[in-house]
Amino acid sequence: MTRATFHCDCGADPEIRSIRLSLVSINPPYGAVRVRGAADAPWTPLDRIAKPTDVAAATPYVEVELLDQTRSCTLACIGWTASDGTLRPCPEIKEMTLKAGDTRFREPPPQRPPRPA
Repeated sequence: MTRATFHCDCGADPEIRSIRLSLVSINPPYGAVRVRGAADAPWTPLDRIAKPTDVAAATPYVEVELLDQTRSCTLACIGWTASDGTLRPCPEIKEMTLKAGDTRFREPPPQRPPRPA
């Protein structure tokens, strides 16, 4: 199992109600990822790509765990809920990747250019 902290870096207030995440990719496709907003909070599975999931969190940090034989996942923070209940979208969505064995998220590698025909 690999665990790391994901920082939702999109201008969230220091005190929030939840973080809205989206699973961008997972390797292998049958892998499993779960998240939680605090050490004593229950885990929330991220089971579908591109399905926004709200994770209860008091700060813009969530703990992420790769399960079983999952080699990597890429997450995006797409918004957050303020303490007054207002959903705030991120002005710029930034994807971050966690690979098995790593202790922190990294920017995903650049996409390869298409091969000439």
